[in-house]
Amino acid sequence: MLRTGDRVEITKLSQRNGRKEIIKYDVKLLSKHEEPKEKVADNFYDIMLKSYTDALKIQENLNGMVDVNRKAITLFIARAKFER
Repeated sequence: MLRTGDRVEITKLSQRNGRKEIIKYDVKLLSKHEEPKEKVADNFYDIMLKSYTDALKIQENLNGMVDVNRKAITLFIARAKFER
């Protein structure tokens, strides 16, 4: 039984039987700390994009004295720990 605040992942399944389309829904209860797969992937993408954007700004402010890749990875690691 689901309760308020429970996290679920719903997948719509469609199958043809002649002319008739049969639709079923697969409902998976996620643990409190588990995130849906797509959201986690998007979240990491957003964190990395923001990290590179900020690293470029830092490099620009310091007249090229910063390695953008190293700074972006450092920012990504720090942010990813807090986002999970």
